[in-house]
Amino acid sequence: MWKDLIVEETRNRREELARRFNYDIKTIGEALRQRQKARGLKPLTRSPRRVKPTPLGINTSEVEIRSISAHGLWLLAGVEELFLSYEDFPWFRDASVGTILNVTEPTPGHFYWPDLDVDLGVETIRHPDRFPLQAQPDT
Repeated sequence: MWKDLIVEETRNRREELARRFNYDIKTIGEALRQRQKARGLKPLTRSPRRVKPTPLGINTSEVEIRSISAHGLWLLAGVEELFLSYEDFPWFRDASVGTILNVTEPTPGHFYWPDLDVDLGVETIRHPDRFPLQAQPDT
């Protein structure tokens, strides 16, 4: 196997330095700072990089329909799986699979089915008893 002499020398010096200071990283750091100062070297400093945050309201994970059964459907939102029964959410009972699968999350915790014009929030799905139906499905 080929050996890189520069890498090998660097690793040997690092091991020697660590052994000399009993593998204590704080002591090693302080010794290196004193050595820099004694030689008149300026410490290398870099200004911290700013991480550009994701703007509020933009979801970074996809919403997904995991399963459709005779009783309802399972919606995966982030790491939480939510069940929407047809009894509580009758708009989905006779909808086509393609219509149910066409769901978006315009803002976190808010789901929209454009083909059905249905908007639901996480709390409505978790506790449908707290939010009585305001509209009935078309018959």
